[in-house]
Amino acid sequence: MDAMGTPCYRGPAGRPYDARVRRLIALVCVLVVFDLALWSAVVPLLPHYRHELGLSTLQTAWILAGFSLAVIVVAVPMGHLADRIGPRLVTAIGTVAMALATAGLGLANSFPELMVARVFQGAGDAAVWGAGLAWVAARAPVERRGEAVGYAQVAATIGVIAGPFIGGVVTTTFGIRPTFLGMTGLFAILLVLIALEPDARIEDHRRTGMVAALRASLAESLITASVSMILVVALVGGALQLLVPLHLSSLGVDRSGIGLVYSVGAVLGAGVVVVTARVGDRVGRVPLAAGACAALAVLTACFALPAGIGVFVGLVIACSGAQSILYAVGYPLSTDGADRARLGHGVVLGVVNLMWGIGAVVGPVAGSRLADWQGTRASYALLAAVCAATAGAFVRVQRGPASAGSQIGR
Repeated sequence: MDAMGTPCYRGPAGRPYDARVRRLIALVCVLVVFDLALWSAVVPLLPHYRHELGLSTLQTAWILAGFSLAVIVVAVPMGHLADRIGPRLVTAIGTVAMALATAGLGLANSFPELMVARVFQGAGDAAVWGAGLAWVAARAPVERRGEAVGYAQVAATIGVIAGPFIGGVVTTTFGIRPTFLGMTGLFAILLVLIALEPDARIEDHRRTGMVAALRASLAESLITASVSMILVVALVGGALQLLVPLHLSSLGVDRSGIGLVYSVGAVLGAGVVVVTARVGDRVGRVPLAAGACAALAVLTACFALPAGIGVFVGLVIACSGAQSILYAVGYPLSTDGADRARLGHGVVLGVVNLMWGIGAVVGPVAGSRLADWQGTRASYALLAAVCAATAGAFVRVQRGPASAGSQIGR
C-alpha cells in the first residue's frame, strides 16, 4: 500500500484474461476511442464555428461546456442504473446517444443545434465511462482490474489523437458534414457487438440507493483523491481547450495546424499513460499526481509569457503529457476505492465523471469570462495557481505523519 492505501502490485501480473474478457475490453476501448475522438474533434473547429456562426467568446465556450453539462446531469444516474439493470444496456443507450450526436454535428447550422448535439455527446460519454468501464471492471480478474480499466485510458488517448486530426485535417479535406455523417453509420456495428457480449451484474451487497452511494463514495479517501485529480485536470484542461486554439489561431495557425498540434500532444500522452500505469503500481498513484500538478502549474504559467509559435506549441504538447498522468492515475484509483467501500463500480465511476463534468464546464466558461475581463494572461495565471495548490495538497498528504496516512487510507 502507498500512503493513500492504494494497492501497489509488485508480484505476478495475475491470471491472464480469457478470450471473452479480452473481447469486451477491446469493444469498450473502441467506444472510448469514438467518444474521445468526437469530443476532441470540435476543438480545431472552434475558430470555424465562431467565424461562420458569428459566435461570441462565451458562446464558443458553451460549445465545449454543453458536453460537460450533460455529463454532470446524467453521470451518477447512468452509473447507478448500470449497477441496477446491468452495464450492457446502459452502454448500448450511450452508443445510440453518440450516434445521434455525431449526425447532429454534421447537420448543425446554428448555435442551438450545435448545443443539442454536444449535449447528446455528453450523455453518451457518461454512459461509456460509467457503464462501460464498470462492465470491464466486473468481468476482469480482480488482481488485474486496474490494468483492465487502464486500457480505457490508452484508448482515450488514441481518441484524443484522432479527434483533432478528424476535426482539423479530415474536415478540411472532405467537409464537416460528410465527415460526421460518414462516422455515424459505424455505431450500428458497435451496437450489434454490444448485444452479443454477456452482461455483468454486481453483488447484491454493493447495491445501494443512489444518494447513499454518493455519500459513501465521497467518504472514502481513495475516491476523494481520485475525484480531486479528475476535477483539477478537467478544470484546467477545459479552460485550455478554449484559450489555446484561439491563441494559436491569433498566431496564424490554421485549423489543420491546430489539429496536428493536439494530435502530437496526444501521442505523447499515450506514451505517458503506458509508463504511468507501470510506475504507479510501484511508487503509488498520489506521488505521480502531485508531480503532474506541479508540472501543469509551471507549463500553464509559461503560457502567460511572451513566446513565439514554436515555444507555444511545445508548451501545448507538454501540457498534454502532464494531463494524461492525472487521467491515468485517477480512474484506477476510484475502482480501488469502490472495492474498499463495497460499492458498485458504476456509481463510483459516475461520481468521478460528475466531477469531471463540473470541471469541464467551469473551466472554459470561467476562463472565457476572465479572459474577456482581464485578458488571457490572467486566465493562465489563475489556472497555474490552481495546479500549484493541488500539487501542494498532495505533497502534504505524502509527507504527513504515519498516523495521518493511516487515517487517510482507511
